[in-house]
Amino acid sequence: MLTIQLGEFNGDSRELFKNVQNVISRNCEIYGTNSLLTPSFLLNYDDSLLTKNYIIIPDWNKYYYLSSPLAMASGKRCIINCYEDVRMTYMRDILNLECYVTRNQYKCNTLMVDPYYPAEIMSTLCTLKFNASPFIPVQGDRNIVLTVYGGNQN
Repeated sequence: MLTIQLGEFNGDSRELFKNVQNVISRNCEIYGTNSLLTPSFLLNYDDSLLTKNYIIIPDWNKYYYLSSPLAMASGKRCIINCYEDVRMTYMRDILNLECYVTRNQYKCNTLMVDPYYPAEIMSTLCTLKFNASPFIPVQGDRNIVLTVYGGNQN
């Protein structure tokens, strides 16, 4: 017998910290041949299970979402199918991770090479002369060079 905790989670699944409410404990059996990523469990049915959508297995230190509605088995037993919530399962590891971010779609860092930014070597160089500087430096800002691809060649 394995003890699982079933609860209700109504937030964004991308959140790292989940606020699971109305948690109840139930004894169950592992059902079928499954992996730890997508286990199924057989447990006694009661109406309190109808609102549950999140499962915690303290013995395994794992967290799961309910992946399908309850399937009724024989008698007053039901089968629940789950899939792992990797963010909660590996939360400690994620928070202790030291890494270098190589892409951020919201902020530019010229010291990072962005492999998703389409760049080419310029084949022609045109120098344009202006009476006044088109580049007005702003304190703490970078200068911006505007290039035009295509357009009128005249």
